[in-house]
Amino acid sequence: MKIKLSTIKPNPINDDIYSPTDLSELKQSLEREGQLEPIAVNTKYTIISGHRRYYSMKQLKWKECEVRVVDVKNDVIALIEFNRTRQKTPTDYLREGRYLEQEYKKNIGGQGTRTDLREDSKSFRSVQDISSRLGIGTSNYKKLKAIHNYKPELLDSIEQGKTTITTAYKMVQNRYMKKLNVSKGDKTDYKLRSFLKDDKPSPEALIQTLKKSYPYNFIKYDTSQMNEWDEKRDELIDNLKFYKSLDEQEIVRVRKWEEIKTSKFDTKLKKKVKKEIYQFENLNNEKKTIEELHKINPILTEPRSEEEFKILRTYTSSFEWVQSVGRVLKYIVRNESDDRILGMITIASDVSSIECREKYLGWTENDKFEKKKINNSAIASTICGVQPFGHNFLGSKLIAGMVGDIKIREDWKKKYKDELVGITTTSLYGGFSIYNSHPHWKKIGNTKGLLNIKPNQDLWKYWMNYMKEQHSTEYDSIMKQDNEKIKTSPKQKLMSLLYTKLGIKSDEILIEQSKGVYYALMYHNGREFLRNEIVASELEPNMKYNKQSLMDWWIPKAEKRYKDLRKKKSIQTDTLWYEDLTDDEMKNWLNVKGINI
Repeated sequence: MKIKLSTIKPNPINDDIYSPTDLSELKQSLEREGQLEPIAVNTKYTIISGHRRYYSMKQLKWKECEVRVVDVKNDVIALIEFNRTRQKTPTDYLREGRYLEQEYKKNIGGQGTRTDLREDSKSFRSVQDISSRLGIGTSNYKKLKAIHNYKPELLDSIEQGKTTITTAYKMVQNRYMKKLNVSKGDKTDYKLRSFLKDDKPSPEALIQTLKKSYPYNFIKYDTSQMNEWDEKRDELIDNLKFYKSLDEQEIVRVRKWEEIKTSKFDTKLKKKVKKEIYQFENLNNEKKTIEELHKINPILTEPRSEEEFKILRTYTSSFEWVQSVGRVLKYIVRNESDDRILGMITIASDVSSIECREKYLGWTENDKFEKKKINNSAIASTICGVQPFGHNFLGSKLIAGMVGDIKIREDWKKKYKDELVGITTTSLYGGFSIYNSHPHWKKIGNTKGLLNIKPNQDLWKYWMNYMKEQHSTEYDSIMKQDNEKIKTSPKQKLMSLLYTKLGIKSDEILIEQSKGVYYALMYHNGREFLRNEIVASELEPNMKYNKQSLMDWWIPKAEKRYKDLRKKKSIQTDTLWYEDLTDDEMKNWLNVKGINI
């Protein structure tokens, strides 16, 4: 609902916990796109989530804003939960942890204490539970607490990027804490690693020694490529460190830039595809534009060629295109009357494990793999509306709704002989998403945020060839499709294996990334089917997943969006085509962020 901005109040605890951040980009987004997500407030209109949006709106002198009222048991715990995906400094995490500990101590157990949080007491048992609440790894949280206790000035160095959490913790550990004892079972490994670390023998010298020592002298050693691998390893580490210095949006933009630089497409076809992107005749003529809007009729079409789809996907989507493993359906969404392009969709094999999805569906490993119900669920790996249609008319929300079209289910069954009952997707950045408040998508939770960093394409190709040649058995085990158990998302497994083989430390290759998880269930009793409780003939279609229902919901929203942008003079008229992103623009943009390339 929309209320006066003066009605809502910031939570004083928010400023006590979180470090001030630059609001310039957020203000630009609000001016350009309007308020896309309501501010969450409690019943007294105190902000639970959305302080940065509130302060940005205040600075922009907005009078009103959209809010949603949430009934929470504890404001402090709710505030921290809602900020789970926020970019935080180490100090922010420590402040969050301190407040959480205080709230649990205050509200759980003991004489005269509240009992409305007893349910939470079941999960609050240790530092593991606190770190889980914060969305930070337990190991890193313990390290930050130790650094804060023994040498808090190191926190500034971590926040400024001058040192890492691990390096700072080692300084503290070596000076103030007892060294960990090594178990007897690890002594051989420990001694050998210590020798290699302390003496640093060259690979050649080490191999020559092994060649002279029984029984290692029977092993064949090939050192011809060792120097090249060593150089490539250094290059890989530098590249991973570069990506680790970026935030989520910066990573997406850099990968898009790298993709464009390496893409080679037919020039004539590129021009043809670009010309087919939907444009309204005259956005300054409100009456005519609204009439044109009401005539839009989106239809799913198969790409005329693989190259056509790749061109469209590369130059209109902000996210790097990576070919899906396993099953895949590709669609270009066109306007039926003139065949112009509105967006694109890719449906692929669903990921094998997402904790919140399994909880929502009531899925077990047996359901997914032994009963093969993973084949009855898919992932929408691409949902993208073209621009400026997406910006001016919430076009991406329209494309997101087309995922529920009966054609996709029919095509899935025809091609793969399986019913398609539900579809997973995730947000691009944190909790913000086009799927929020969408009638076809239900927010079911968030992914856990610790992921391996993927290097640039050139290095990725090089090291995957290395894995194929040097560790073929392990590589094939990850990549091979098993009829009994479909393997999806092998890249993270391959990266973990590669980085282990190369001896690259985890703090150099892991980034925290949490995304919202959404699910479209096209049948009322779809969950029962996915749990193998009913058969396909008993499925009851959810009638909201049809085009008429989608258009009835989207048209009024698109019309309102267009009129609001007209009033604010924020209408966009240019086709977004990422080929226009130059090297100089990218370098200047990164330099502004303090990143030199």
